[in-house]
Amino acid sequence: MIRPVARIGVLLPEGNITCEVEYPRLGQSDASFHFQRLHRDGAALSAESLLTLHRGVDAALAALRDTSPRAYVFACTSGTFLAGHDRHDDAAARIRAATGCPAITTASALLQACSALTVRRLHMLAPYPDAITRQEAEFLAFHGVDASHYDTLECRDGNAIRGLDESTVYQRLMARADDARRADAVFLSCTNMPTLGLIEALEADLGVPVFSSNTATAWAGLRLAGVPGDTPAIGVLGRQALPERAHFSTTFDTRNHDGRHP
Repeated sequence: MIRPVARIGVLLPEGNITCEVEYPRLGQSDASFHFQRLHRDGAALSAESLLTLHRGVDAALAALRDTSPRAYVFACTSGTFLAGHDRHDDAAARIRAATGCPAITTASALLQACSALTVRRLHMLAPYPDAITRQEAEFLAFHGVDASHYDTLECRDGNAIRGLDESTVYQRLMARADDARRADAVFLSCTNMPTLGLIEALEADLGVPVFSSNTATAWAGLRLAGVPGDTPAIGVLGRQALPERAHFSTTFDTRNHDGRHP
């Protein structure tokens, strides 16, 4: 029996050039990904700039409406963990309220991946300035995951991240391979940093699960859309269930008391 293809709506930053390359390789014949870009003010890697992505959620949902997604993902790591330690689900909650469909952000998918893999110590490589990466480590610590031994490529803006390639990521990570092997898992942060072609090789080289912002986000989106089974390109994570699927499938009102969305 042929299953219908599950369509997944992806909201991503306007300067992202990686999601549209990596996600279709993960859907295989079971799912298709449909993309809509979110504007942000400036290219600086700062909370002030990155959080302006949230202003475009409603317009992006309107543009995706006719594709009838079964689930949605808000595919930006820094643009969701910087919302606040306990507000990483805010954008997805808005999406669930507006569409009645399951939805998750990359920051929430990161936490779900850590839960699914029972991660307490995480080796993290990010492309951001140290101040932003440190905030990501603090976000993880708030949720019980130690990522204090992180590494960062210190990209100053989105243009620098777009200039990265998988070889650069691999070499930087392997330069600290001993640290990575002592962790429960390795996390490659940022949906705009190219990593998909590295996952299986890194797991073999390091002997621990390896996942990225994109594999975690796509994995969570696939599970929310009802796509079961193994996704080999995602590595060990691709064999796991989404721990809190019910929460991210629940629609509730996210408005403040004055009626405005956060």
